[in-house]
Amino acid sequence: MTRHVRAYLSILMTLLLWWLSACGVEENAYYAEPSAKVAPEANAGALPEVPLRKKPEPKNVVAPLIIDVDNSSGSGGALPPQPAPFPIPPAFGSAMGSQGALEPASTGNDDDEQGQLEIVKVLTTEFSDEEEIFLDNPGFESGDLSGWNSAPAPNGGVIDVVAQHENFTAFRGHYFARLKTDGPGSFSTLSQNFTASVGDTIKGYAFFDDAEGQSCSYNDTMDVRILTTGDVLVATVFSASSCITGSLPWTAWSHTFTGLDPVGPYKVVARITNGGDSVVDSHGGIDANECLDIEDFGILLDNSPVVFQDPIETEPDTFYYTTGLFTIDAAIHHLSEFLLGGVEQSEWNCSSGPSGPFEDGVVLVPDGKKVICTLFNRQICPLPIVRK
Repeated sequence: MTRHVRAYLSILMTLLLWWLSACGVEENAYYAEPSAKVAPEANAGALPEVPLRKKPEPKNVVAPLIIDVDNSSGSGGALPPQPAPFPIPPAFGSAMGSQGALEPASTGNDDDEQGQLEIVKVLTTEFSDEEEIFLDNPGFESGDLSGWNSAPAPNGGVIDVVAQHENFTAFRGHYFARLKTDGPGSFSTLSQNFTASVGDTIKGYAFFDDAEGQSCSYNDTMDVRILTTGDVLVATVFSASSCITGSLPWTAWSHTFTGLDPVGPYKVVARITNGGDSVVDSHGGIDANECLDIEDFGILLDNSPVVFQDPIETEPDTFYYTTGLFTIDAAIHHLSEFLLGGVEQSEWNCSSGPSGPFEDGVVLVPDGKKVICTLFNRQICPLPIVRK
């Protein structure tokens, strides 16, 4: 090979190496970490070292996330995981609809959360087989002494109608008549005239609250007597005194007229007096078996009186009273009834849809729900004899 040809080939090789250095090597020809160096071929001559470039990393390409909510495409798309439903306590089960899990029941703090409540009262009156003389206003449920003759003792004797005296409440209904001593030696009396035939019975109840501590030196007394209107004694049906009996609780009294009794008309007289002095005063009370109307039954909702619509007689002597549905805060509410003497009372039965009863007298009214609370009362009354 001539010197000119070798020179020509050397120039071509130099041009080729320069071109490779400027344009880069083929992708897979040489690969090394950036710090690696590869020596040129021995016959390439003394050429400068050319650093190899790192193979480019492929870019991360993320496809868009498509959620098929209603599965309309049939692709079986799934929603992201959902949080567990709020746990509903068993007592609030009635607040749950068919879906099973609702928001917690309201505590009434949010004015926008309201439900509906209906209060139902059912009163059944049953009559005993015993007949009884009925006086005017016999149990003082009028709230006053109408129908009676009242003669308080002078200098401080008192006769009034009350719902409570100390620990005594009415034996039946709301009210009873109370007599207070004064004097001494003077009677406070309460009386009413009536007529009776052989076989008729008159009944009532009386108590004595002794203030003298069973003292015989200061012997306060109380009694209930049946007399003719001419003041002939027929029978003493109740008697109490500081010395002999001390205080007596509500005590039933009665008298059935026979052919041996003085001829009427008659009167019943309750009286009380101070013995010795009037430093302290004893009290007595009288009451009777007066049948009660629904208006006599005090029902409270959160300590406020409940007003009922006109009653419906669902069957003889059974009356159904309702407030109708009304809107109320979604919250826990309290129902109560003034328990009247001589009347049986059931527990409150409050329900919402298919749920069972709540705790007696305590009802949860859930937001947007209807709740009905029912109470049953039963009273037993004597068959009245009215002979005036």
